[in-house]
Amino acid sequence: DIEEIFWCRVGTSGGLVEPGTVVVTTDALCADLKPYGLFVLGKEQKFNSSFPLTTVEAIMSANANSKIPLITGKTVGADCFYIEQNRADGAISFCNDKEKIKWLKKAEKFGVKNIEMESPVVAAFLNHWGFSNFAVICCVLVNRLKGDQIKSSKEELDSYSLNAETVLWNYLNSLLNSKN
Repeated sequence: DIEEIFWCRVGTSGGLVEPGTVVVTTDALCADLKPYGLFVLGKEQKFNSSFPLTTVEAIMSANANSKIPLITGKTVGADCFYIEQNRADGAISFCNDKEKIKWLKKAEKFGVKNIEMESPVVAAFLNHWGFSNFAVICCVLVNRLKGDQIKSSKEELDSYSLNAETVLWNYLNSLLNSKN
């Protein structure tokens, strides 16, 4: 039954918040800060790239007693690691730091909390196919407003990743407990 299936992308991301923060995505945007779109017969077809509010709320509720820094917010999903994420430090860069910060501040005003590469497609297709229980949960490794390079230690990075996994585990555990 489609109602019994839960889909989740859990992992790491860049962010517009402090490293270690775990973001549960409410809406996914492409690098143009618009919902996911594809071209069909030469015309753009937009998709619903929002996440089920009931799932987002349930994930937050399942982690209410956790000490993990956990927030909800919009996520930008870029098509590549450097260019669409407007990184100014890569081998391929089309912007400078001033232009990058301007774009990041604009994204922040839209409610964006983090940047990764999968969320718009995950939301668009799962919504299109009629799924109602799915999420993207990512820990932030770097606050892009403060730079593009990760400065956290290996131990900190390990704990950040574990935090995202723990948030997912707490939610899955709450689902299992609600069925018993």
